[in-house]
Amino acid sequence: MKFKIIVDSCCDLTEEIRERFDISTAPLSIDVGDKHFVDDENLDREELLNAMRNSDQAPKTASPGPGPFLDLYKKYENIFVVTLSKELSATYQNAVLAKDMLMEEAENKFVKVFNSFSASAGETMIAYKLGELIEAGLNREEIVERAEKYVEEMQTLFVLDSLDNLT
Repeated sequence: MKFKIIVDSCCDLTEEIRERFDISTAPLSIDVGDKHFVDDENLDREELLNAMRNSDQAPKTASPGPGPFLDLYKKYENIFVVTLSKELSATYQNAVLAKDMLMEEAENKFVKVFNSFSASAGETMIAYKLGELIEAGLNREEIVERAEKYVEEMQTLFVLDSLDNLT
């Protein structure tokens, strides 16, 4: 059985991990003043950072709506999705809404959305674990069970370089 892993763009994947596990991304967007950025492979990070440094307003992020998730879901049969914590963003809710929309028209598909209870590196750890479980040849029920246990036991700590862009 072939599986697909989908993450949001807060997941800090290296290109090596993305390619190894064939992971797709639903991008968030970032508004800094009057500038709009989409957090995808075309994002000019230097331009974004300069805009943030030069703006007197805090950046505003927006989760991907259900549409980008639904577009990805339609391409695959067995899907695992890892999102930002639902306590931090609407990304999880939009991924679940897209799943519900998909199931109305394609009941034979499987989509499991994982709330990472984290962001960034925490999402990466979960996506990597899913990739390892898939590579190990487990069935989807075993993958879900082990991944849920992993999420439950995971603890993510991080340090910010600056608090300037937090509101």
